[in-house]
Order: sequence, then C-alpha cells, then structure tokens
Amino acid sequence: MHSTGRFFALCLAAISTMFVGSAAPAAAPVAPSFVVPSQTSAGVLLNSLAVADFNGDGRPDVVVGDSASPGLTVVLGLGQGKLGPPIKSALPANATAIDVAVADFNRDGRADVAVATSTTGGTGLAVMRGRGDGTFVLFTTIPGIKAVGVIAADLDGDGDADVAALTDQPTGDALSVALGNGSGGFAAPVTYTPPFSITYNDLTSADVDGDGDLDLVYGAGCPVVRLNTGNGTFGPEICNGDP
Repeated sequence: MHSTGRFFALCLAAISTMFVGSAAPAAAPVAPSFVVPSQTSAGVLLNSLAVADFNGDGRPDVVVGDSASPGLTVVLGLGQGKLGPPIKSALPANATAIDVAVADFNRDGRADVAVATSTTGGTGLAVMRGRGDGTFVLFTTIPGIKAVGVIAADLDGDGDADVAALTDQPTGDALSVALGNGSGGFAAPVTYTPPFSITYNDLTSADVDGDGDLDLVYGAGCPVVRLNTGNGTFGPEICNGDP
C-alpha cells in the first residue's frame, strides 16, 4: 500500500510540473488600426505644416502653409483628435506660405513661426510673432534670404532660436543662416553656396559629430552635412555618397 501511494504521489507531482512549467500559448498579435475622428479643410494646396500649442491651452495645434492661398493658417486642437476651423493671419505683401518652422523667437512663452514666403516678386523669409490665440503679426522679414525651405533651431548655443533656410539663387540653391537675438530680431544672414549648381531639399539639424553643436543636414543629390564650428557658422559640404 505504501508503495502504491508513493507511485500515485509521484504521478501527480509529474503532472503538476508538466502543467505549471508549460508556457501559455502566445497571444496572436493585434493588428494596429487608426481612426480619423474628424477632418478639417485648412486650405487649397497644403505643402507644409508644423505642430505646436499656439493658444496656450495645452493642446497641440497645427500651422499650415498653403501655396495656393495667401496668408498663414492655423487650426486649433479641440482635443480627442479634433481640429477647429481655420484661422488666417496675413503675411507681408499678401504672400503665400511655402514652408513653416516653429520657435519662440522672443522668449515670451508663445510659439512664433518662421515662414518661407512666395509672392509674384519672388520668395522671402518672414518671422511672425504669435499672439497666443492662434493668430500672428509680423515680427520682421529677413532681407537677402529667398527661402524655399526653413528650419528653426539654436545653432550658436546661446539659447535663442535661429533660422536656417534653403534659398533660391540664380546659379542654384544655397544655404542661409540668420542668428536670432532673443527679442525677435536677427543678425545679417550668412549664405553658404554649393561647390556647383544643384538643387537642395529636406533641410534639418542634428548633432552629427557628437560635439554638442547642431549641424546642418540636407539633400543635394546625396546626403550632405555641414558641421557647426561651434558658434553658428558652418564648414564645407561633406557629401556622403556620389553626387
């Protein structure tokens, strides 16, 4: 009897170990799904946008460049993925917006916008001060920059927002940088011309060499880097590939 009881006890222990030690079947992966809660008409030919809180309510809003309609357009976030009706702000010379970049250029806690503009007279660069309600007024235009693309970043490490722009030149595109003074003004732009005539696109900034300074990266037939010397000026083009 004792040996029979021991046999059954060993069998039960083995069965328990088998079930407890076995991993549960893996759950089938859930396919991601996206829902569009609402759609807002914000222009005719939208070619650029940026997201920021333009009215200080803690919700992300959207500023839009519409190359077919004059002015700068903002649609305020209403929460739960919904957007309000478009709000227009005039650009200088009744210009349209080609590209937009957001920064607080005067350190007042409100989001401002740098805008690559287009008129019948050509392209330009305007900096618009945010009023804190989704509308903008002109801060300044930066002379000498015929911008077709723009970014905003602290390029010289002084805590003030600066701008860099892809610019349209008679011999091809170039790169222009204007350093901000923290009150909405800018130093005279410095222009960097390419080694040969070519079209630039997709400008961005990143610390490519890990020295703590933001470098400029863009496309010019190859991925191009201009390294920051540490004060918001930039070295020669480094083409990563065959141009």
